[in-house]
Amino acid sequence: MTETVPQPEGAHTQGVTDGKAGRFLWMPAFLVGISLATTLGTAAGILLYNAAGMIQAGGVVLSVVVFSFLVGLWTSTRERDEVVTTTVSWWVGFLVALALSAAYVGVWELLPAFRASFASQPLGLGFVCALPSYFAGGLMGLLGHFAGALAPRGLRRRVVLGAIAGLVIGGVGMWFMLGRILMAVTAVLAAAILASLGARILSWIVDRVPRRRLVLSDSDRPDLRFDVWSQSVPKGTTHVFWDGSNRRLVVPAQDGTWVDAVRAFEADQTGGLFFVGVGGWWHPEPSTAWWVHEPDDSVLELVREGLGWSPENVLPTPEPPEGTAAAVLDRDSLATLFESGLGLVDYIRILEGLGVKRVWIGGDRTAIPQRGLPVPPNGELASADYVARVPSAGHPLKAPPRIQNIRLFQLGPAPAPFPDRIGPFSPAPTR
Repeated sequence: MTETVPQPEGAHTQGVTDGKAGRFLWMPAFLVGISLATTLGTAAGILLYNAAGMIQAGGVVLSVVVFSFLVGLWTSTRERDEVVTTTVSWWVGFLVALALSAAYVGVWELLPAFRASFASQPLGLGFVCALPSYFAGGLMGLLGHFAGALAPRGLRRRVVLGAIAGLVIGGVGMWFMLGRILMAVTAVLAAAILASLGARILSWIVDRVPRRRLVLSDSDRPDLRFDVWSQSVPKGTTHVFWDGSNRRLVVPAQDGTWVDAVRAFEADQTGGLFFVGVGGWWHPEPSTAWWVHEPDDSVLELVREGLGWSPENVLPTPEPPEGTAAAVLDRDSLATLFESGLGLVDYIRILEGLGVKRVWIGGDRTAIPQRGLPVPPNGELASADYVARVPSAGHPLKAPPRIQNIRLFQLGPAPAPFPDRIGPFSPAPTR
């Protein structure tokens, strides 16, 4: 049984931001590259300083480094279920590997007998070459995966370029240090300090990037999924219900969408709210009565569990109780709702007879169901259309810019005048 996420009280809760802090993800990769290059440069200096057959010995060192890096890269690809937690674990491993490298180098410099012993080079290959390369490879793989999840088009490439730049700069720096009086342990400790700085920067990024902390799904309907994303700075939570590739519900709604515009309009009105379909739902004011009807039982169960709806707020029929002032129709639920042959106009008349004053229908322009939506002839129902361009949304929604429509029906014997605008939505041009 999956845990239910408790919902905060209040009308318009704070959602997560779009994760733009992830654009700095190349910086930790850059510092990992410098740290690894510095450590490997030190390893080359102490392992090859008196090696007979320099080329052969250098080939062994290079082979160990490349093999360890690739093993770490491959291993990290198998641990991506929780990329942030896994990355933190690998970073701790990288810091421990650098600490062990510094300890080995310190012993190597202080004890000439150890330096001349048979065991010094195998241990050096393990502590100063293999371990740092292994954990650096794992970090590169995880940072690349993290970047791809945030912005698959360009950020991963910047992470790779950052790592390469760090390796080059670190290698050039070690080259210029050749011949200078510098304790090898100092270089490795400097690498550990740079790696610690990279970890601090990554922590800053992770606090400002949304993380998925709960997934609800239906084994009988694998196309349905309910995600909960949280973020530490600024603190926020976003709930996303997916029906295949379609974002049926986002709470709180993305700024500028039809749900956000209708929510802001209804915040200034009185009376209860009735949501037909989950896609138009938002957190009403605590003092506002609300109910929801979703004709698809599988959809309703997932969303109800994810949002923690009380049973008394869920109605089995599409008829609201008395005191309902507005009905918000989710266009994705209309087809299921009208399978019995009930038309949109007939249903709006039923709502009007129950005292509803306003009926909202919204969605992407090309996706609003056409059945019954054209304005009925002879002024049978008073309605107005509004349109707006909704901006794109970053991680985790990854929504492209799109055009959305709102259709508003004003009901009753004396319908209220139509507003000039509804948030960013302006009257649609007449055909």
